[in-house]
Amino acid sequence: MPRSRITGFPKLRQKLKRAPEAIRAGVAKAIEESIKDVQRRAVALVPVRTGNLRNAIASKQAIGIREKGMRAEFGLRTKAMRKRAFYAPMVEFGTKGYKAGDKRVNKTSLTGKQYFTTVKKDAPARPAQPFMWPAFEMARPGIRLRIRKALGEAAQKAQAGNWQEASLADGPVTIGVNE
Repeated sequence: MPRSRITGFPKLRQKLKRAPEAIRAGVAKAIEESIKDVQRRAVALVPVRTGNLRNAIASKQAIGIREKGMRAEFGLRTKAMRKRAFYAPMVEFGTKGYKAGDKRVNKTSLTGKQYFTTVKKDAPARPAQPFMWPAFEMARPGIRLRIRKALGEAAQKAQAGNWQEASLADGPVTIGVNE
């Protein structure tokens, strides 16, 4: 399952990590609001059959904030969540499907040898029902707006307080997904 990640130039992130708490707090708040927006949209878009997947991504454990608020992750982050909603990638990306008698890879050894198993029953292909990627795409403009606004406010505070070099804008902030 891809994890959404908002990253910027390392130099900018390092400056923000060393920044006084008053400056860093605004950017951290924008990142937290943005990741919660993605979570709300994903919960609204996820297809519901039993509710396990929806409940897993709606939980507080689905969001992780690290590096003094400069990094946020959203997804099935804990072992318990992954166990409860193990089928999330199958819902997001769909499945291939098999016919009885087909052979499929069961496991691969460390040396690269593949072991096969014979499918006993037909397993129909399941179409993809994406919810994470569309949620991220719908939230992207708001994410950019929040972070740019917070960076602008941080730069103004830095210039007013003559903090370090008073230059936080080393380049654009990239918002994307790492798979």
